[in-house]
Amino acid sequence: MLEMTEVSVYYESNGEKHHAAGPITLQVANSETCAIIGPSGCGKTSLLRVMAGVQNNFTGRVRIDGNDLKPALHRIAYIPQNSGLLGWKTIRNNCLLPVKIRKLPLDREVYLRLREITRRMEIEDILDRYPSQVSGGQLQRAAVARSLMIKPDLLLMDEPFSALDTLTREYAQNMLRCVLRDFKATAVLVTHSIEEAVFLADRVIVLSASPGKIIADITTLSSEYEDRSAVRYTKLAAIIRQLIKEEWEGYGEEKSNSVC
Repeated sequence: MLEMTEVSVYYESNGEKHHAAGPITLQVANSETCAIIGPSGCGKTSLLRVMAGVQNNFTGRVRIDGNDLKPALHRIAYIPQNSGLLGWKTIRNNCLLPVKIRKLPLDREVYLRLREITRRMEIEDILDRYPSQVSGGQLQRAAVARSLMIKPDLLLMDEPFSALDTLTREYAQNMLRCVLRDFKATAVLVTHSIEEAVFLADRVIVLSASPGKIIADITTLSSEYEDRSAVRYTKLAAIIRQLIKEEWEGYGEEKSNSVC
C-alpha cells in the first residue's frame, strides 16, 4: 500500500520557494490503480516524482507497505510521456535493463516473465528492433513491459499515451487495463483525460488549481467486462467533468478546459 500523509511539494524559482501542491493525504491499496487529474501547473507530476523518490523538496511522509519510501529498498517503476527507452538498446535489452540495474540474476524466471509480458503487450515480434524502428504505440507498450519486469511495488505513469493518436491510444489502454489487473500492479496514473482516468482506474483523484489539493476522490467501480462505450463510464465522465468545471470556474476558462 502507498500512503502519503500531509505531503506538500515545493519548487524554487529565481531564488524564491513556491508551493506546488498539497497538503495531500492519500492511500492507494495494493493492486489498485489510482488516476490523478487536475489543471496544468497544479503539481501532478511533482507528486508523482515524490512517489518515485526523486523529488526531495517536500514535507510530509510517504510510505510503502508501512515503510518509509526508499528507492533503494522499494521497486518503483516510472513511465514518462516519451517512453524513456534508450535508443542504442534493442527493445529486448530495454525491457531487461531494470533487472540488470538492480543486479538481479537473468535466470529462467526472468526470461519467462519477459516472454509473457511482451506477448501480452503484443511486442514479442519487435524485441530485436531499436526504438527508432518501431511505432509510437509500440514504444509505449514496450515501456509498460519494461516497467513490469521487476514486479514493481509501485508503478507510476505520467501521461504515457498522450502523444498517441486516438485509435492507437485506445488500443494501448485496453491492453494496459488487462495487464495491470492480471499482474496485480499497484499503480498511479497522471492524465489530462477524464475518459482515460475513468476507463483505466479504480479511483479518480481530482486536484484543485495550484497549489493542488484533493477536491474529489471518486471510485469508478471499473470492470474488466465493460468496454469504454458502457453508459456507466459515459455518465461518470460527465459527472467528473461537471465537478471540475464548477470547482475551477474561478480560475478561468482556459484552465477549466485543460482536461475536457
